[in-house]
Amino acid sequence: MKTSDSLTVDGLLVVGDQQEIDRVVQALSLIRQHDPIRYRRLARDLSRIWILAIPYRGQFSVGTWTCQLDQRFVLDKKTSCELIASVIVHEATHARLARFGIEYREELRQRIEQTCIRRQMAFTKALPGAAEAFDEADRMLNALPDMSDTAMAEQALAAEVEAARYVGVPEWLLRRMIALRRWRNRRLAAKSRRN
Repeated sequence: MKTSDSLTVDGLLVVGDQQEIDRVVQALSLIRQHDPIRYRRLARDLSRIWILAIPYRGQFSVGTWTCQLDQRFVLDKKTSCELIASVIVHEATHARLARFGIEYREELRQRIEQTCIRRQMAFTKALPGAAEAFDEADRMLNALPDMSDTAMAEQALAAEVEAARYVGVPEWLLRRMIALRRWRNRRLAAKSRRN
């Protein structure tokens, strides 16, 4: 984070390279302009937006109250600012739920994701030019994947490998990372079965 550019927007630190920051600032402007109440909430609930290579388009880190956005997603010419804003709204909803003490536990995951996607849909429905973002959120809501700990661990591993390849991690190191991660996942699964 120290080697990246940054800009503070309404108390929210945005970190990445300048081109990434510009796109995220445009997305934040859309939220502020078309849904000021939601914008004020997300500015309170998040401390920063960090653009970097991550396995998913966006994810929320509760330890740092950070909305992380994948730089490939943000920089892709096919990604509209409306879609970036939609993902920020989704991740900010995770932050809001966490502020209320709702943990991202296996038995609650499905309902939490449904809530976050519905917030995305409510935002994009009122946003001019966001039909594509609305349709995508609607498809996600109707086709949520298996969200068990085991399935999520496998999905995360595959996505992390792809992100690691993108940033140039050598194949020999990836093989070791995969083996170590699978070993760790098996141990966690065995431990949860015992409890």
